[in-house]
Amino acid sequence: MYKAILLDLDGVIRHWDNQGISNIETEHGIATGSFFEYAFAEQVLLPTITGKMSHIRWIELIKNNMSSQMDAHIIEQLVETWVATPYTIDIELVEAVKFRIRSAKLVLVTNATNRLTNDLQSTGLLKFLDVVINSSDIGYAKPDKRFFENALDTLGLKPQDSLLIDDSLGNVQAAVKMGIEAIHFENKEQTLATLDYHITNKSSGPAKTD
Repeated sequence: MYKAILLDLDGVIRHWDNQGISNIETEHGIATGSFFEYAFAEQVLLPTITGKMSHIRWIELIKNNMSSQMDAHIIEQLVETWVATPYTIDIELVEAVKFRIRSAKLVLVTNATNRLTNDLQSTGLLKFLDVVINSSDIGYAKPDKRFFENALDTLGLKPQDSLLIDDSLGNVQAAVKMGIEAIHFENKEQTLATLDYHITNKSSGPAKTD
């Protein structure tokens, strides 16, 4: 049986409502998705989620990189809207996972900034989690195998003792390559059904991976 379920955060448990950003882009004739191309460009994102740069510095660089492409007031409008973007937390999913395998630790494994701790305090998630592994704390981000090696070392587990649930196919593939079973999250119903399948196979013999 699994000793740990590794749960991704954004796209699995936390879901953002980015309509406000899209509305501003449309209003000013900016291509939809342009803001996030700047915000999640590897050269600014990777240093942030590996702890080399703070969340605040990340925002400053995003503004700076956008400054040659649009007016300052539009940039401020986009950034302010982004910082205040509403989200929902799928506590029901977390509870359902825990119900299915009560003996396993629930471990949050996320590529996040140094703001994660403050974010989690307002979500109600912490009471369900046994361990939080944040890329900006350990210096490696998924799908880097060192991220998963750190997680396993922290938990004192072998790869076959854990299962990852993640919405990134690249992260899932990296975990499976290391011997960690994984589910590619598409929606809650599909994920729980696949988790049931994995648990059944784990109980009766070697489990298959997605």
